Amino acid sequence: MRSVPPRSLGGTVVLGPQRNEAGGITVGHFRDPAGNLVGVAGPV
Repeated sequence: MRSVPPRSLGGTVVLGPQRNEAGGITVGHFRDPAGNLVGVAGPV
């Protein structure tokens, strides 16, 4: 699967990417073109 930046699809980055050292995950938030807040998480 390839990564597509939210900005290229009309979204805006709210928090992106932040690494959690203790939990071993990376998280990010963005708003889609309709204004919905979307959170994503994945392994470090």
